[in-house]
Amino acid sequence: MSKTALLFAVVSVWYLAAATKTVAQQQTAQGTTTVVQMSYYAQPGKEQEVLAIRLLACDVLEKHGVTRGRVLTRGEALRGTKNASDPDVVWEGEFPDAASLARYEEIAGKHPDFMAVVQKMRTVTKGPAERRYYQLHSAH
Repeated sequence: MSKTALLFAVVSVWYLAAATKTVAQQQTAQGTTTVVQMSYYAQPGKEQEVLAIRLLACDVLEKHGVTRGRVLTRGEALRGTKNASDPDVVWEGEFPDAASLARYEEIAGKHPDFMAVVQKMRTVTKGPAERRYYQLHSAH
């Protein structure tokens, strides 16, 4: 192997190791964003109550230092899929790191203020809310 080829191989391995380390450092520094999605299915005629109660839950989260998230209701559009079994109200919260997700879980799972809202929600929905967890991926 020539000195040039050997030097090229060493520099390539060094560069690859440095690039890999940089990507890992960025992921650690940025953390992994988790999106929590809650779906609510209203009893007939109770859609507005479900929305109002979910907004109250957002108030409780915010009061305790957790993101309010965003609340969605179904809309009509020409290209929209028509599916009567879709949820009436959806809440989504983004948590940029493990600490913020743990804080959300602490409030949403145990805090008396939030548990009171959960009990109220159960009186106007068809069943328990569905909870989903997603990892956010950016297109770069």
